[in-house]
Amino acid sequence: MSGELFAIGDFSGVQDYVLDVKTAGNQQARRLRARSFLLELFERAALFELEQRFGIADDEVLVRGGGGFTVRLPAGTDAGDLERLAADLQQRLWEETGGEVNFGLGWGCDTEEARGNLERRKRQPARSLLQTNNRWAIADGAGTLPKEGGCDVCGHSRGQQVKSEAEENPERTCGICQRAEIIGRNLTDWDWMQPVVSAPDAGGVDVRALGVGFAATPAASDTAFRVSRWIPRRDDGGGTLLFREIAARGDGDQRLAVLKADVDDMGVRIGEIAGGDRTYGQLRQFSRDLQAFFVDGIQDLLLQSYRLIYTIYAGGDDLLLVGPWNIMLDFVGDLQQAFRDGPGHKYGITFSAGIHLTPYRTPIRH
Repeated sequence: MSGELFAIGDFSGVQDYVLDVKTAGNQQARRLRARSFLLELFERAALFELEQRFGIADDEVLVRGGGGFTVRLPAGTDAGDLERLAADLQQRLWEETGGEVNFGLGWGCDTEEARGNLERRKRQPARSLLQTNNRWAIADGAGTLPKEGGCDVCGHSRGQQVKSEAEENPERTCGICQRAEIIGRNLTDWDWMQPVVSAPDAGGVDVRALGVGFAATPAASDTAFRVSRWIPRRDDGGGTLLFREIAARGDGDQRLAVLKADVDDMGVRIGEIAGGDRTYGQLRQFSRDLQAFFVDGIQDLLLQSYRLIYTIYAGGDDLLLVGPWNIMLDFVGDLQQAFRDGPGHKYGITFSAGIHLTPYRTPIRH
């Protein structure tokens, strides 16, 4: 292709994937934060692959976060190469999530055409797995999943089930959930992380996503991104608080509040900004300002005044938090004011939020 070209990547099935865990083994919080973190890594890994294969500079990444990205591609980018990359990433994602999350990549001469192309592809998420050269690939085993016993954590039938030897964690789990549990445990020790170019079996990698290695690093850098999210800890330093312990810190009934929020009409606003600025500098700044608010700004607010609120996800243009019911109600008022004074005032945007009060034993996915 010649001339200006844009690509939009998008992950679907995100909410079901993050929340699709049970309370087995008292590890719900760990699994939730692991899945939300892995989703962020999937997005970064797909973008990293795109940057590496097509030589995309950071300034050409116009939108990122919230389970997707928009980039401006170099002139002359071959559509066949984009098609192969999209199929490759979808295959890796299928293997790493058991088909719970799908990846779509659309491209066009402007962001509107790229979005339309993406929406068409999202209607057939498994096409690249089930067809090769316009022929069905079922005979080759493409896109098939193991059919063994269901996992006690996610409930799906995939991979070998392994029973934990720990008394406090006796459930049988699939390999995907075992991996998530390990990552959830390690997350409390990671502050920053960066992608690394290495062979699949090379050392110096703490976690892999879509085949891309990521290594923890103690400090910020040009390539590192912030991993740490505020997690309430016990007063004696004896580890992170369980959901039942967080609920017990509230007044009156021991209930948790689950807060879900995101920016209103995000797609419409992106289209308005993109249509009015052909250099796309305003769109790039808009995306970065939102990311800074939902990643850094909210974490600062929690650290200052709301240290009993647990971060499951915060980034892009949305967030998912859990905390004592009465404290969460106070927090959301301060959150609204901070947003009004920041991105809301600058860009004339609003966000919507919902709060659900629940016993701590109820799985968050409900």
